[in-house]
Amino acid sequence: MENDVDVEVVFEPKDETADEWLIREASRFEPYWLVTSDRELRELAGPGAERVIGGGSFARELLSLLKPR
Repeated sequence: MENDVDVEVVFEPKDETADEWLIREASRFEPYWLVTSDRELRELAGPGAERVIGGGSFARELLSLLKPR
């Protein structure tokens, strides 16, 4: 495995939106990558991120890992 990472996928948690959760909890994961295509969320949850990447770019990166080398 190239990268040893923990993954946190957030859907709509109880009593708040996934965006609200990410904005509140993001700094707990530093260093972290924020994967979102939402520009407002990038501004609110992304300042401490090591990398901010759009959803489409991230999906292409994942697919490239599946291709034989």
